Amino acid sequence: MKEILLDNYKQFTYDIEAKRKSISKEINLLNEKVANARDKYLVDKLDEEDYKEIKRITKSQIEQLEQELQQMISDSKELDIRTKIENALDGIENLANLYQQGDLQTKRTIGCLIFPQKVEFDGKSFQTPKMNIVAQCIYQYNNGLGNKKTDIRE
Repeated sequence: MKEILLDNYKQFTYDIEAKRKSISKEINLLNEKVANARDKYLVDKLDEEDYKEIKRITKSQIEQLEQELQQMISDSKELDIRTKIENALDGIENLANLYQQGDLQTKRTIGCLIFPQKVEFDGKSFQTPKMNIVAQCIYQYNNGLGNKKTDIRE
């Protein structure tokens, strides 16, 4: 389950990685532009005023792109996805214990996670319009195991 979630995360963040590469490439192109302008200035094909203007504008663009790149890097460092997935899966594994040992707020939180829509009680039974997709998959998986276990015993 952890590997599936990590693979899905990598596919989801592929666009972010592509954007990072694009920003790095753009920074390199802007640095080349400054170097070309410097070369032209040194051989008197560009006057000093134009060179300074090109350099000022380009350096400003580079600084802005570097800030954007740094922000993306710091955001990705804060998002320790592997640890978060492990913690979430541990929580799901111990959900029954968490519910049994939890206080009222914990029980409500777990109930709302499993049944995101309002649970209705008609006086005799409970009804839920929709179950959380993860909880539904776990429920279906457990039901499949239950049938296999009964078949083995018989």
